[in-house]
Parts: sequence; C-alpha cells; structure tokens
Amino acid sequence: MKKIIVVLLLILSPSIVFSKNVNFDLKMIPNSEIETKIINETESVFDVIAEKKVLDELKKDGKKFPTIIRQVSEVNNIDKSFSKNEDGSIDIERKMISSKVYYIVNENKVEAKESPMDILVGAVFYIKQSKDGSVELLKIKSEKIPDSQKEAFFNIISNMQTPLKDKSFNIGDEFIDETPLNLPIDNTVLNLTQKSKYTLKSINGDKAYFDVIISFDANINESQTNLNIDLNGYGIGELVYDMKSHLDIVNSVTMNINTKFNIKNMIVSTKMTMKLNVEKKLVK
Repeated sequence: MKKIIVVLLLILSPSIVFSKNVNFDLKMIPNSEIETKIINETESVFDVIAEKKVLDELKKDGKKFPTIIRQVSEVNNIDKSFSKNEDGSIDIERKMISSKVYYIVNENKVEAKESPMDILVGAVFYIKQSKDGSVELLKIKSEKIPDSQKEAFFNIISNMQTPLKDKSFNIGDEFIDETPLNLPIDNTVLNLTQKSKYTLKSINGDKAYFDVIISFDANINESQTNLNIDLNGYGIGELVYDMKSHLDIVNSVTMNINTKFNIKNMIVSTKMTMKLNVEKKLVK
C-alpha cells in the first residue's frame, strides 16, 4: 500500500513542460541547483460498512468509526544540473534529502516513526533533459527501491510531461492535459486517468500565474489480497512560473478525494481533503 501512496503523490504533483514559443521555457538551466520543498496536508474521514459482528470486533479492538485523521508530510529534494552536452541536452541528478510525516493530535504535531516516502530518501535519479525541455529518466540508484517499483517510476516520468509546441499563450488562454495510465506495481495494477486544465490568469513582471483545475479517476486491484480500491478526486489551485529562473516556483492545489476499499467482508470509505504545495528555489 505504501508503494501506491508514493505513486499517487508523484502523479498528482503538477508537472508541465511549456513551449519556448511563449517564453515559458520550463526547464533547468546548466550548472545550477534547485531546492524543492513539498508539503502535503490531509484530513481524512474513515468509515466502515460491515456486518454487525465485524463492527463489534473492531470496537473491541478500540476502533471507532467514523475516524478523523489529520497529518502533514514534508519532503525535500535537490536537483543538480551539469554543463550542456554537444546535442544541447543537460544531465541532471535529483536526490531526495528528507521525508517526515506528522500527525495532528489536539492541534499538536506528533512525528510519525516512518513515512511512505522514506523509501526515496537517499535515492538518486539520473535524468537527461533534452534541448526542448522534455526529460528522460535514465537510471535510479537506490538500495531501498525494488526493481519493480523502479520500473513504475520510469513509466510515470514518461507519462507526466506535456510538451506544447507552436502554441502561443495570451491572458485567458488555456490548455487541457489528459493522461491515461495503466501501471503494474508488483501484484497491484493501478488504472488512472488524470485531466488537468491550465488557464493563464495574469503576468506580473517576471511571474506568470496559471489557474489549475485537476480531476482524476483511479482503480487499484491487488491480486494477492483481493483488495479493490476506487478513487476519484477534484481540485483547484495555482501554478506560478518565474520567467527569469525558468522555474515553476509554486505549484499548489487543494483536492477533495473519495476512496472506497473493498476488502474481505467489509467496505472502508474515506473522504479526504488534500492541500499540496510544491515550492522551488534556485540556490546556485
């Protein structure tokens, strides 16, 4: 299940490659370093539908439904780029520096012992950025990530880009990106369709501001446990692009996500509010 959470967080983080024809050349410049901070706040309401004897057993174990869980996760990574290659491409190393999860208990933050993203800490992703800004994941160096999940990352990266060629943007212009994904992860298959709409709202100095609307539907099947999960979500947010540093310095979105787990003799439903904020800073 942790693998699925990692994959969903990666997919739902906005990642767009703009055409250089509109001066939105969203790509890393040579010999630079970028710090990225990802903060994800969630409030989840869990409820269970099951036979009375199952519910009674859960109550004996101290479980109460519906249950509300609030948590905050923080992830930090660094991207380092090198000099241009002869073909104009640039080699990039991305390294996950830290990952923490805090549960909110009586308005106080309590750090969890482990995070679903811990598997990525210390991993190095070797990426090639082509002249037009599109990227290719070449290799992953990590002792924690199994080969099956490495393959999932390769598939995600190849599906997360939206090159916009010969497209000029004016205030009010929009584009829609729809990404279907069928992704095996060990004994699990994730089927997901994500639709994102970006509308250029304003330009202020070196900053361009886009309104963002995201919707998605997903189904997850795990053969070993006969676990079936249906998800759907809708969210709105903002993307801020800095034309001087070529960075999307802010990606923020608030989403409402509904989930239904069918497992054994009970159904677990969740309603989640997720606030995802990604900030980037050029440090070199």
